[in-house]
Amino acid sequence: MTVITKLGVDTSGIIFAFDPTSQSLVLEIGEEDPKQYSLFYLPNIEIKSISSGNSSSSSSSSRITRGTLPHIDLEQKEKKEARAIEERKAEALKIGVGASIQGQKLFDAMSKTVPCKWNGASIIVMDSVQIDPPYSYQSTKPIQPNNQPTLDRVRKMVEGERSRLKI
Repeated sequence: MTVITKLGVDTSGIIFAFDPTSQSLVLEIGEEDPKQYSLFYLPNIEIKSISSGNSSSSSSSSRITRGTLPHIDLEQKEKKEARAIEERKAEALKIGVGASIQGQKLFDAMSKTVPCKWNGASIIVMDSVQIDPPYSYQSTKPIQPNNQPTLDRVRKMVEGERSRLKI
């Protein structure tokens, strides 16, 4: 099979796959060694013409019959998918619903060094301190009583990050 693209690129190979919905084509471009080949994706919009070429039947048949696609471990695929879903959920928890842009910037900066989570529009730091809008020194308060050292530390961090971020 020979495909000529609209840019004039001439590519020869064997049809590996065709998607009727997108009208795209994947060509297998083989080497002399039947174990070595490349796949070339061609969307319909790039194809100018297609013609069937008469390549030598021995090289053609050796590439067609060389083997099957590699085995896919479904259990491993499912674990990878579950891990990706959990990562996306964790990323979503880092977005403050109802928080201002300044609040989100402060959260992003502080969460790099201390554990933070959102509780509505408030930032909870180390499960000990709550920072309410407008996310300033004055709006920082303890969640747990008698935890002045942690409150002082978080207030100092809030001042430093607000100054650094110019918010």
